[in-house]
Amino acid sequence: MLDLTKLEGNRMTLNMREASLNGLLNETIAANAGYAQRLGVQLQFQPSPEPSQAVVDADRLLQVLANLLSNAIKHSPTGASVELRLVADPVGWRIDVADRGPGIDPKFRARMFEKFSQADGSDQRSVAGTGLGLYISRMLVERMGGSVSASSVAGQGSVFSIVLPRPPTGRHSRWVLCIARDRQELDRLAHWITELAPVELVADMAAAQAWVQHAGMPAAVVADPQSQGLADEFCKSLQALAAADHILLVGDSLDEQFARSHGLRWMPLRDTSPETFKHQLQRVLNPAPSGVRHG
Repeated sequence: MLDLTKLEGNRMTLNMREASLNGLLNETIAANAGYAQRLGVQLQFQPSPEPSQAVVDADRLLQVLANLLSNAIKHSPTGASVELRLVADPVGWRIDVADRGPGIDPKFRARMFEKFSQADGSDQRSVAGTGLGLYISRMLVERMGGSVSASSVAGQGSVFSIVLPRPPTGRHSRWVLCIARDRQELDRLAHWITELAPVELVADMAAAQAWVQHAGMPAAVVADPQSQGLADEFCKSLQALAAADHILLVGDSLDEQFARSHGLRWMPLRDTSPETFKHQLQRVLNPAPSGVRHG
């Protein structure tokens, strides 16, 4: 119900980043293997043979996939198989969850993605739910720029399909990489940064390095060293991602003297206004020429 309230009030922030769909589908299979085994259902996975990158909120997509896969398992007869497939689609990627169950009642199909919709449960293994799973799944997929649909043949099973767009082929030349462990802090910084440039959010240095290897050097890096290990080592790693003039340390776990010792700018986040942050970020995006430092 909390997810529903946030989605309908447009107050849910998605942590959108590029991820491997093959990897996420593998996670889904592993997470649902025990449930499938208890009900005597086999899980099969058909991955894409090519790199399967998409820009998604990985946790929320896993939530959607878990809902669709568990439904497919629940409505499959003992000994049957449920297949998870990832295939290239003309508009992006298509994820299919296919079962060999009784199919979808045509009277229910037209409203199955609406709020509080539930099929008539004649299957003895079916457990009553809230009628919100498919509705929330649809809203989450649509928030990620995709779509979800279902097809069915009576007595032969159903296929639920998610279509997601591929990442854009040309990346913005001036993008900002933001590194922080705290999700609320990431969301707040992202809200401020996106008024100046596109932003990619990562939790740690390993993810930051992987992203830069894939996307190229960012125009600026905004990073909070809190809970990132040794601050000295973290700062040295930052300077492998961008020039010192293009790095802004933030947070309240260090001070300006420490930042200056590494040739970096710093600003606290406690009681910092959006205007102050954006002014400082502008100076990082457009540093003084010829190595001249701003005061």
